[in-house]
Amino acid sequence: DIESLDLSNNNITKINKSTDKHIENLINLSSLKIGGNNFSNLPLNLIKLTNLTFLDLNKTSIFKNQSSEKKIYRNWSIISLLSSLTFIDLSNNEIKKINYIGTL
Repeated sequence: DIESLDLSNNNITKINKSTDKHIENLINLSSLKIGGNNFSNLPLNLIKLTNLTFLDLNKTSIFKNQSSEKKIYRNWSIISLLSSLTFIDLSNNEIKKINYIGTL
């Protein structure tokens, strides 16, 4: 089973519902690198990756040019529910404020 997945710098602009649904099957994934892409919403099923300890969101659009506070809150909520996470890279994201850090 896959333990590490690097999809960095692939110009991914959207994670569709079909892809999101399959993410939960990566049960042994401990490292996910999706930085350098241009999507604005994190996949909801990330929260089902209970072994995820490393998450690279460097230079993404999840906090940039958001059309609403609701989207920003959704992304922060997903991140805060990743209970095994020990490292997260949020560099180069033009984060304007951190109101939703939750239990990080």
